[in-house]
Amino acid sequence: MILVSDSRLSQNISAMGRAYVFGVDEPIPQQVVIPLADDDNLVFDFDAVYQYMFRMGNWSKHVEYHDLPLPFDTYSPRDQERIKAVMERAKTISK
Repeated sequence: MILVSDSRLSQNISAMGRAYVFGVDEPIPQQVVIPLADDDNLVFDFDAVYQYMFRMGNWSKHVEYHDLPLPFDTYSPRDQERIKAVMERAKTISK
């Protein structure tokens, strides 16, 4: 989840921010609107930054696909199934 707050909307408490929600093995939002000064906004691609940092930091070498993440039971049933599917795909890639 990505949460973006907007302090410009202080008069309307219900509109003070926005949540961009995504699940396991779903794309990270590419069109996140970040409020700037006055009425200006910046549309930011969080997925592109994540993918770049994952590759450049060689994080794939540190991800363990053989053991379930802890605490696995805190994930939703849908995300648990997705995690297991990702782990299965990783096994076929690493062969």
